[in-house]
Amino acid sequence: MQGEVRMGGGKGPAVVAPQTGAPAAGCGGRGGGGNRGRTSEASPIVVGAILYMPSPYNRVVALEPETGKEIWHYELTGASPSTRGVEYSPGDAVSPPTIFFGSTDGYPVALNAKTGKLVPGFGNEGKVNMKVGIENGFETGNFSFSSPPKVYKNMVITGARVLESPALRFAGDTRAFDAHTGKLLWQFHSIARPDEPG
Repeated sequence: MQGEVRMGGGKGPAVVAPQTGAPAAGCGGRGGGGNRGRTSEASPIVVGAILYMPSPYNRVVALEPETGKEIWHYELTGASPSTRGVEYSPGDAVSPPTIFFGSTDGYPVALNAKTGKLVPGFGNEGKVNMKVGIENGFETGNFSFSSPPKVYKNMVITGARVLESPALRFAGDTRAFDAHTGKLLWQFHSIARPDEPG
């Protein structure tokens, strides 16, 4: 297929003819954002003949990899998905196959991989507030994700993106959450507390 798939707002991807940058016939500029250019650092994943990836236009999308046709999309309000990708969990008897990703406002999010709908059993209706437990005595601060979480067995393991200065602000601790419920399982303090080794 010539051209490129441009992800974004609107109702789906647009195929853009590389010679002119204009939408190809029949595509209607549905990639969202018209001619607004945004870059993507995402590494898409393909599972069961479906391509999953975050869009630089505040979306996570599921596409047919051969055609770019949209299967579903989930749109964030007031935030964007982590720029570098998403994570897949095959699910089990308790939870459906799930796409996990982090948001720029500090939430790991769980989507049903088949429908793109939030998984209600994970955290608060599909989201977990990551700002709880890393405040370091501060009421406000920047906390987000640039990379997707990793799934290991029944755990969703997350990193963090925090301010590099000033030195004292929200902590960037690595944490693991129950993949079914979103409950915190463990937290590794990147800077050891007074009663901890290291």
